[in-house]
Amino acid sequence: MMLTKINGRILKVGILIVLAISITLNIYNHYQKTELYKKYESLLCLSNQFYQTSLITFLASEHETDTSNRTVEIFDIKKGEVIKKIPPNPTIEKTVISYLKAISGLYAAVKAFPDNGYIIRIPVVPPIQVQNPWLNDYNIYSVDQVFILLPEQGNPYLLVLDNKLRPYFYYFNGDIDKLLKDLEFYPVPSQQ
Repeated sequence: MMLTKINGRILKVGILIVLAISITLNIYNHYQKTELYKKYESLLCLSNQFYQTSLITFLASEHETDTSNRTVEIFDIKKGEVIKKIPPNPTIEKTVISYLKAISGLYAAVKAFPDNGYIIRIPVVPPIQVQNPWLNDYNIYSVDQVFILLPEQGNPYLLVLDNKLRPYFYYFNGDIDKLLKDLEFYPVPSQQ
């Protein structure tokens, strides 16, 4: 009878120990899965940044001191490369200056750069002084280049970098077809 009592106690203690180990292992496994998920999310975010590296390189590449050989460039977002270069001319520059004067508001979107479409970089040489409250309110008084974003779907909008290379996106009123004609660029919607 005493053997049965001892075996019953040992059995209960053994079950409690196995149960405690099982709970501990489940908690540890949950913690490891959470950490692994965080690493996965970080890698996913990093891979998205690598995808946009060519875009970032394009945006920052011409912010140099030598402005004598700047060209108008058309960047295909999907391909991640410049697809056309055009020498700047006064007509194109005048059109872009008119866009700066016709800014109608801030472009506010969760994702500022579209997945498909084009970005046109137009240098302004020499840099122009701008009198526009939408720009001046963000301490942008001089502009040496303007980016026009042409998303595959939606209206075009402007990107202007301040002197610290911070991006500001704006809606504008202007005839984009005139600029595209001057650039001899006729984007074709992609077939999906």
